[in-house]
Amino acid sequence: NGVVHVPFSSLGVKKMGNQYTIGREGDPKTLVHEITHQMSLPSTERPGPMFPIWFAEGVAEYVGTTPYQSGYFNFNQTKMTLVEVMTGYDKKTRMGRNIGKDFKIPSLSQFINQSIQQFQGSEPQLGYGFASLLFYYFCHIDGKGDGARLKEYVKAIQEGKGQEEANNALLDGRTWAELASEVSNGMRKSLKLKPTIGE
Repeated sequence: NGVVHVPFSSLGVKKMGNQYTIGREGDPKTLVHEITHQMSLPSTERPGPMFPIWFAEGVAEYVGTTPYQSGYFNFNQTKMTLVEVMTGYDKKTRMGRNIGKDFKIPSLSQFINQSIQQFQGSEPQLGYGFASLLFYYFCHIDGKGDGARLKEYVKAIQEGKGQEEANNALLDGRTWAELASEVSNGMRKSLKLKPTIGE
């Protein structure tokens, strides 16, 4: 029906007696995450297929964890904040995926091709955490660090070419084993993580 319900806490709005006040202490992460989903879903204005679950959640987590204040995103701080939120957990803010810096992904190809049901299965925190780190990898580490392969992946999905052709854009001539090794090494070097990623 076109209505988005927004928790006051996401906007920094507090009720003080019979009045409401607006402060800077709001945490918009969840709101930004969900708005990112809304903006990337197909609609009558933007028809097309749905994005695979790893991409949909990866981009939403990436944007949602980017520091935001006074109407501006600070993408210069995304890397640091993303790693903190995905690997740890803050009891005060109740934010964090808590996957640690030493995590294991049995199969990169299965992760990228999984269904929503599989993604939300036994280890959802690991799914969200790794999806966002993988999205960061393809945006900033892979190839020349310009997100070129990820752009081709998105284009293939939007044009309805199917998952296999979209995956070929990410692979770009590499095998799944080679890509898994590059992702693992890239995350170790750039993000200071210690992932074990199978093909």
